[in-house]
Amino acid sequence: MNRSLTDSPLLVAVVTLSAATFLVLLWLLSTLSTPAQADQRLGIVEARLRHAEAALKATADLDRYPTGAICRDADTGLAAGRGLIEAAGSRTGVRLVEDRVSPAGPAPGPMLAALAVDVTAKGQEAAVTGFLRNLASGSPTIVADGLDLTSDGVEVTLHLKGRFLCHDRRLP
Repeated sequence: MNRSLTDSPLLVAVVTLSAATFLVLLWLLSTLSTPAQADQRLGIVEARLRHAEAALKATADLDRYPTGAICRDADTGLAAGRGLIEAAGSRTGVRLVEDRVSPAGPAPGPMLAALAVDVTAKGQEAAVTGFLRNLASGSPTIVADGLDLTSDGVEVTLHLKGRFLCHDRRLP
């Protein structure tokens, strides 16, 4: 009897056992290479990625505004707006009767906060027009919603209602 080596039951058993051992080792390595709570961690990473993408898009939207048109931070925007008004008033010599800066309604875009301005100032005509020029050239840019000038013959009274925008780091 001349049997070939490939017909040997011992060889078939060794090959089968080797293949089974290889599959078990492959499964074991796969299990060891997957960290605990991988799905949960992957979900956190994906959420952070979506957050970063939204921030990048919103920041790119802010580029359409000229440099200095919006204040850097909504948290300090109230003080920045008030500081702009007070500085313009002291430079021009007008008397600030009312100087109110407060949160306004919804902003025109993501990552922006709108702040309302309500100013009443009195002074000589040249001082009041100088005050307006100072506000117009200052930063942040104040958009006038209403402007009223009246004169009693001695001095001019300016009443300005407007708003300005600030960058808000909180995402929508």
